Parts: sequence; C-alpha cells; structure tokens
Amino acid sequence: MALDSKAHFEQRLTELELHDLLPLFAAKGWTTAGACAFDHFRSRQRGRCCVQAPSALIACHAAQVEGPRAPSIRRLFYESYMMAVADLKRRWRPRATRCLGGFQLQRAARLVNQQARLLGLVLEEDLECSNALIDKGMQMVEDDLLSYISWEQCTSRAQELVHTKAIKEYRTDGGGFLRAVSSKAESAANTSSDSRLQVALQRRGLMCDQCELMSYANHEKIASFLSLAYMRIPLPGF
Repeated sequence: MALDSKAHFEQRLTELELHDLLPLFAAKGWTTAGACAFDHFRSRQRGRCCVQAPSALIACHAAQVEGPRAPSIRRLFYESYMMAVADLKRRWRPRATRCLGGFQLQRAARLVNQQARLLGLVLEEDLECSNALIDKGMQMVEDDLLSYISWEQCTSRAQELVHTKAIKEYRTDGGGFLRAVSSKAESAANTSSDSRLQVALQRRGLMCDQCELMSYANHEKIASFLSLAYMRIPLPGF
C-alpha cells in the first residue's frame, strides 16, 4: 500500500524535488506517507486535537527549505494526510449502500459471543439466523425504531444460502424505456407445522439477543405464552 510504502514516499520526494532531504526526514522518522501524516497531531485543549500544518517540519530545516521549497513540503504533508484519511474510510466505511450489509466480522463476533452465553443451544443449521434477519434487527437498532418481524422473515442461514436466486423483471426507467432488472428473491421461513414454527420463533429470539433488542430468555417467555394460547382448545362456537 502506498500509505506505508517507503519506495512510494521516496518517489514522491523525487517528484517534488525534495529527494535530497530524505536523510533528514528519515532521522525524524518520516519514511512513509503514513508517518508524515500523523506526526503533526497536537492537542490544543483538553479532549480536543487538531492537525497542524507542518511548520515544525519546515522550521527543522529552515536553512534549506525556506522559500520556494516550503510549499512543496506543505503539499507533501497534506497529500500524506489525505491518503491516510482515505485509507481509514476504506477500512471502516461499509462497501454496501446499507451500512449493515458488509459487517461480516461483526456478525461472526456476535454469533461467537452468543454461543458462549447460551450454552444449551447449538447455533447451527436451523438455529443459525440468516444474515437478512440479523440485518433487520440491526437496522432497528440503528434507526432506534422497533418494527414487526413476521414469522416468514425468521429464516435460517442454511435456507438463505440454498434459496438465493435472481429474478428477472421488466421495468420502465426514467426515460420510459422498458429494461430488464435482476432482483434477489427473499426466502420465507417454513412454519407449516408447530415444530417448525417453534424453531422460527427461536431464531427470532436469537436475533433479538444478538442485536441486544431483547434477551433470549425474555423472548422465550413471550413465545411460550403465545404458543400455549395458540394450542389452547377454543371455546365452543369459535
């Protein structure tokens, strides 16, 4: 990567006609663009920090760089700083349009943490929540707004992998032309029997637990209450 490449930094010094200052830069530890970018963070007030222009860098070699070469050093600093900022955005900002879709490492970490807490459950096969279900829960957390998750949306990861397929549709664009558009069909959880419905409700409880919307134990209390009401013999005439 150019940010941590000594060769790239030396090449940039040559392009800016500052290659003769390389030994002086190396003595200060500025051998890469990353080192040059983050050497000028200075705290002005408690709890706040700012980026200063490389005045210290110029003053360090005042005898050699004052005059027409000072702007080149300022340019080198700001280029290095912008490269570092772009690298941080690339690392931490999501690649997808929705910020939740790309956080695979966070999903895996939440699953491992949940497995360590819920020792009696094996979160595999039918009990492993689909990524789409987890994303719906995290979207509620991000929006700070609760929404209803239907039984059909409580899919498993295995089902999500098997039933993912593209559906081609024809839609009109802004210019009124008919174009073929591919979209992925959402899988639906199987709730055809009481046992399958119970597993689907377990997945919803696991999703709520992973996303810290509700503990799994509390969700199981609600699900058990609803299941008992569902299996209760109805009154005569109903």
